Amino acid sequence: MNIFVTGAPGCGKSTLIQQLKQQMENRSIAGIVTPEIRHNGTRHGFKLVDITTGEEAVLASVDISPAVIGRYGVNLAGIEHIVNLFLRSTRQADLILLDEIGPMELRSPRFKEAVRQVLEMEQPVVATLHRRLTDHYGERGEVLRLTRDSFDEVKQNILHRLG
Repeated sequence: MNIFVTGAPGCGKSTLIQQLKQQMENRSIAGIVTPEIRHNGTRHGFKLVDITTGEEAVLASVDISPAVIGRYGVNLAGIEHIVNLFLRSTRQADLILLDEIGPMELRSPRFKEAVRQVLEMEQPVVATLHRRLTDHYGERGEVLRLTRDSFDEVKQNILHRLG
């Protein structure tokens, strides 16, 4: 079972993944989250964090040149390091959480391959999905559209499906 959550920026996709992680803590979870890097209240980039080990790397930053996605340069070596840790933990997991499948992450061929692999596994996958990628990934699972108003409904729907 693959569930993709998509929606406009700021609708709560990352918050949803964090809350699912907390509410499913009795299960073995593998995954990647991508919190913002902020300095003095301004977003400077994003980290990639392996849920199992807690190890992190810079995903993208305004301090990495050249800028590839908007004003951010992407750290391919960092992505590959975290993806390798993530893939090791998926074998023992009952649930896989990915925040997010998006343009920055997909700059890495290793990340693309990891996504392909986990979507073919037996474990359920819940992933946030950049809204421009729904056509590509939508055929590999169900796409749920998240808004601020539908947050609780979408979360309960996912929790019900995961049992």
